[in-house]
Amino acid sequence: AKSPVDDTHLLHKINKHVDFSLAASLVISCYSKDHGRPCVDPEIFFRMLLISYLYNISSDRRLCQEVRYNLCYRWFCKIGLKDKVPD
Repeated sequence: AKSPVDDTHLLHKINKHVDFSLAASLVISCYSKDHGRPCVDPEIFFRMLLISYLYNISSDRRLCQEVRYNLCYRWFCKIGLKDKVPD
């Protein structure tokens, strides 16, 4: 299926060449099954952090807002239009 994001967009290029699926295995030991609230999917978390770094978004609140409203960011983070953006 063709991506809704232009092939020349930076996030499209990163998505094509970087495997974020390793994120969960790298941080699994940091999570407790018995305590705390459910975690954000580590792959989504790392994708959001990369957006924050690349686009100089210094506030977590602003990052969540940007991902909520920017369709390219949603696509990169694998968050559907009807899905809730993690906070």
